[in-house]
Amino acid sequence: MKAALVAGAFGAAVAGYVPCVDGPALQSKLQAAAGNVVVQGAVAVAALAVVYKKVQAARAKAAFEAELRGYEKGRVYLFIAMPRVARLVDAGLPHFVGNLLKLEAWCRLHKVPYELKVGMHYASFSPTETLPFVALNGELCGDSELCLEWLAKKLDKPLYDDRELATDAQKATALVIRRTLEWHCSPQASRQTIVDNPHVMAKLFKELAGYPTAMVNIFVGRYRKATIHKLNTSSIGWQSDERCREEYIRDFVAFERFIAAQGPNGFLLTKDAPTAIDCAAYAHLASMVLLPEEGNTSPCLAYLAQSKPLRAYIERMNKLLFPSPTELKSGPQRFF
Repeated sequence: MKAALVAGAFGAAVAGYVPCVDGPALQSKLQAAAGNVVVQGAVAVAALAVVYKKVQAARAKAAFEAELRGYEKGRVYLFIAMPRVARLVDAGLPHFVGNLLKLEAWCRLHKVPYELKVGMHYASFSPTETLPFVALNGELCGDSELCLEWLAKKLDKPLYDDRELATDAQKATALVIRRTLEWHCSPQASRQTIVDNPHVMAKLFKELAGYPTAMVNIFVGRYRKATIHKLNTSSIGWQSDERCREEYIRDFVAFERFIAAQGPNGFLLTKDAPTAIDCAAYAHLASMVLLPEEGNTSPCLAYLAQSKPLRAYIERMNKLLFPSPTELKSGPQRFF
């Protein structure tokens, strides 16, 4: 009976039945609709579509699990939606997605072998349903910051700890920088790019995916709407444009001062070598400083583009961690 009522409800719309407030009469109408051949066919097609979708999802999951079992032990696999952009690599930006760049920089800093796996379909296999995520020895972890913590523990590598930072002042500063990056810089970057400059992101996505402009605009528009909703749940979304710009530029000034305190060849907290906190800061700064300038209207991005200390810092990190643009533009994307 319940199945017949559901079919009838669908059939009412297809066959033109008008619902009424009379319960028995409405039930009679729905039962009649459920017996309609057209309605029965439509319901059967819908049911087959649901079954087909589930079967395809199960096959895709089985294929991914088989792929996962074939991965080499001890190697980190980084899953990302989009490949590198050759012209950005030439400009000094190894990848325009800061969260991936953070993971890559950390792996290279600590000589951890990794391999990139590129494809938007991987998102459905992510533990957090987001990209990037990582795999190691058949296990998965999502969210870039959680991935760093997970990898550091699994591989017994330093991450914001005593092995990298010698003094209490360094440890405290590292914590402040980390929280600033996570809770302020990251949402600010979303506001300055996908919210305020969606046309720039649309151009990048079209270049990477090769989809028609109309399709790209729909995708970016939906992503922009979701980003605005997310930002409105935090203080970033409620601040005025002017206040946001002021606060974001203050973050950059703070980074400039941290770097300046370590000397002309220094990093955030040390004079001679980067630490894990540099990987996180570098990834954010590089993905913003080296973002294509055409069409940008944000004063924050303009400030970044003209910041000599930050550009010099990015160049030092690139020289240490990503010295070969040719390697980054060739395949397969591996670091052993």
